Amino acid sequence: MDIMIFDDDAHYAEMVYEICATEGYTVEKHPDGGRALELIRAARPRLVLLDVMMPGMDGMSICRALKGDPRLAALHVVVASAKAFPEDAEAARASGATEFMDKTHAGSRLRPLLQRLLGAAAPAAAPAPAADRPPAFQVRVWGAHGGPGVSPENPTSCVSLHFGDRLVILDAGTGLEGLCALPAPAHKEIWLLLTHYHPSHIAGLGRLGTAFGPDYTLNIAGPADGRRPLDKVLAGALSATQGRTAAKLKLFTITESTFGVLPDVQARMLFCFHPGAALGFRLTHQGRSLVYCPDNEIETVSEERIATDFAEKLSLFVRSADVLIHDAAYTQSQTPPDAGRRGHSSCEAAVDLARREGVRRLLLFHSSPGFPAPAQAGVLDGIRRKLKEDGSSLVVECAAPGMRIAV
Repeated sequence: MDIMIFDDDAHYAEMVYEICATEGYTVEKHPDGGRALELIRAARPRLVLLDVMMPGMDGMSICRALKGDPRLAALHVVVASAKAFPEDAEAARASGATEFMDKTHAGSRLRPLLQRLLGAAAPAAAPAPAADRPPAFQVRVWGAHGGPGVSPENPTSCVSLHFGDRLVILDAGTGLEGLCALPAPAHKEIWLLLTHYHPSHIAGLGRLGTAFGPDYTLNIAGPADGRRPLDKVLAGALSATQGRTAAKLKLFTITESTFGVLPDVQARMLFCFHPGAALGFRLTHQGRSLVYCPDNEIETVSEERIATDFAEKLSLFVRSADVLIHDAAYTQSQTPPDAGRRGHSSCEAAVDLARREGVRRLLLFHSSPGFPAPAQAGVLDGIRRKLKEDGSSLVVECAAPGMRIAV
């Protein structure tokens, strides 16, 4: 074990974890300091990164205890805090910390700090090419269209993930109709994760009223949106069945966090750059990951728009994903003058993000009436030629109903 992180700030801990893992270090994270001493003594990591203020046991106390143990005296301890006052840095060093780090600069300073204290990470065994590894789960696209002009030939957002006989559904646009026409899965607990409550993502919700029998449990999770609470959204969609479903129904309001959708399937959420409360999902199973961001504007910086930390958060969120399903509502040449207020991305921006962050496969999603299939094919040919010229292994496709992918 190279690094152990103890921090109750879930987003910050996840960001640090991703940086460490991407650099090749073995790393684990814990949400408080309650069992820190026990876990550190058992794992004997090379470096511990501690938050100053957290439940259980604060970082300064943990640091003093570690440095008072002769068996752990050589351990590197980095104490981090958003309160980067000189007094805090001095207190950390007095406790025996190797370094004090300002959390607000962790994105730029953590990598060189790790290199200096630990050296380069030991090279890991090269993973088998994706084609040589048995798939961990299956993906099916039922709808990928966005905006107005919906027709049976252009169903709106719905993607299903199949973990054996277990089913997780992403969004409930009109594409949900095709999924619900299939025989119900053998596993009786089904999850539906809603990115947001715009019509093209919930238009098929009414189908859930009779889709699954009373021996099924339907878990529906969606973002906290004060203007449109999940229970009200669902009640409106299920008006034909008086707001009820045949299956047992459980509702979950979610925000940026991580939780277990299934015992061996983790879901992580990120608020996306899109009007209202809109989430992206990253689902991980057996070391494989799929990221679903159907409505998201990839941030651009100009004289009129300054940079925020969203670009870094998005990069960490999609990094090294096996599959990225991302908003690609138009091409670069079609970018509307007010694109920065619409919350959508161009195909080219999605490709640049995927290539930069080491994604294996990109599905361009949320096509609009102004971006029909022939235009998509032409743009896709150009993108693939450019990737080939650049020596990139990124696979790019346009998402379409009926598409199946093994991850």
